[in-house]
Amino acid sequence: MIAAWMLYSIVLGVLVVVAATPIESLVRSVGGPTRRVWGTALCAAVLFPIVGMLLKDSAAAVEVGNALVVASPSAGLLMVGVDALAWLDGAFVAGWMILSTLLGFALGGGLVTTAIRARRWEGAEVDGVSVLVSRNVGPAVVGVWRRRIVVPQWALTLDAVQRSMMLRHEQEHVRAGDPGLLLLSALMVAAFPWNPAIWLIATRTRLAIEVDCDRRVLGERNPDLRGYAELLLSVGARQSRLAYGVGFSLGRPFLEERIDRMTSAPARSTRAQSALVAFGLVGVLAAAWALPQPVRAAKVGTSTVMCPIGSDTAELTAGLLAGVDWSS
Repeated sequence: MIAAWMLYSIVLGVLVVVAATPIESLVRSVGGPTRRVWGTALCAAVLFPIVGMLLKDSAAAVEVGNALVVASPSAGLLMVGVDALAWLDGAFVAGWMILSTLLGFALGGGLVTTAIRARRWEGAEVDGVSVLVSRNVGPAVVGVWRRRIVVPQWALTLDAVQRSMMLRHEQEHVRAGDPGLLLLSALMVAAFPWNPAIWLIATRTRLAIEVDCDRRVLGERNPDLRGYAELLLSVGARQSRLAYGVGFSLGRPFLEERIDRMTSAPARSTRAQSALVAFGLVGVLAAAWALPQPVRAAKVGTSTVMCPIGSDTAELTAGLLAGVDWSS
């Protein structure tokens, strides 16, 4: 039933993305932290398939000889689909384990490599901020529990205004605890590498982390948007990517979107738009709850129970079985 559950999880993940996208726009329009939206979406995409199976009884079915007794009309169709995918279970589990192991080693290797490289960087104080100075790595924040700002030597040659904005950007990452959220998203991708929805949510989470940080840095009354955008482009062209860390740049596609969001005023949300988003969210949650779960029938007389049977279902099944002529 693993293959069917994986498909069920992917569909739920897609519903979470559909719900989170308009919520992000609404939160951005009021100047709220969008990274929390995608952080919550990440947790929901992982937990919904698990919690849903635990809290909501699956459609129960029992095989009596060649007859199938079901508790709902959809149970039979669901079991046909589950049985059709059952032959893929072994291959899917093996692929899952291999991918998770590879990504786990890559993540762990990145953390270890960054920690080893950080020991070779010299400590310094730049404009009153304690930093690590590397040859060409950064600007970025490294470490999860002990967060340190690392800047490259060439960044020290920036003018005072640009250097101040760069350092404030990294300080905001430290204050917001962004490395922890980044690590969580990486762990979820490694744990469920077969779910494209989680990959997408992790990507949007990383972008939201940087967009929120840009918004906080430019939160003053007369922000230097042009100077900050030029700094983003300059750092993006020269930044050396870390094996693991929250960096000033995320690559050209992300830079373009960040600059676009900085230079364009967010649309003001209206009550009608808020109500529409709330209505859509309720609809998505209802669809997620109503999504049929993968079930499999249990044979009478076997010691293995393949699906949970609630009290109402048990009474129905007992009544149906009482009328069966067992002598034949």
